[in-house]
Amino acid sequence: MPRLISGQISYGLNPARQPQSQFGREIFSVSVQANGLRTLRVLCEFDNLGLTRDVTYTVGSDWRPIECYIRIAEENRELGSGWFRFTPTSAEGEGFTINEGRFSQRIALEKPANAFGSHPICSDIWKLAHVKPVVTDELQVVDNCFNSSPLSDGSSGPILLPRTYAYHYRGEEELTVESGTYTCHRFDWPVRGGKTLCMWTTLEDYLPIRMTYPEGEKIYDLVELNIRD
Repeated sequence: MPRLISGQISYGLNPARQPQSQFGREIFSVSVQANGLRTLRVLCEFDNLGLTRDVTYTVGSDWRPIECYIRIAEENRELGSGWFRFTPTSAEGEGFTINEGRFSQRIALEKPANAFGSHPICSDIWKLAHVKPVVTDELQVVDNCFNSSPLSDGSSGPILLPRTYAYHYRGEEELTVESGTYTCHRFDWPVRGGKTLCMWTTLEDYLPIRMTYPEGEKIYDLVELNIRD
């Protein structure tokens, strides 16, 4: 049987700046095969937007994307769904959205894609497996990537969009959240508007422990974690 990891991430506002308020959650599981292939299954719920996102995403032992299914819906309407496949020479997408209608994509690649941003926090964290854990003032660029939507909540997709990411690695830190105390990698991701998205992840499985944005206004914490080896 595969190794199984499951848990929940709370989407909340910073209680030091405004009354504590949870505005959503991410319920996930990850199965890890003996050959290193891992599949993420996640439900994202945004109470403040009435939005849900279902994602099933598989990567290889090298953390490169293999395939992904994404479905986005509001309470009273479907926004779209898509299936995406990655090979060493192509990125492909088949789907339907309320903006694009039925679409079929095939993008030729000179080298395998490094990552696919399907928008769950778990998926965002997996991109960091391509960042060298070396403290430097220089941004580390992760190129040859794709994203499913230009919006932070992913509500305009899903569709294949080329993307490049860049991060600072800040070193190891110990962090305590509701689910426990962890030794973490710390990464900073400069984003639009001069803001910084800060991320703490476990050393091996790249599980999200905490993410804050922008400048600590919103806090996304791992509140539940279960592991079956």
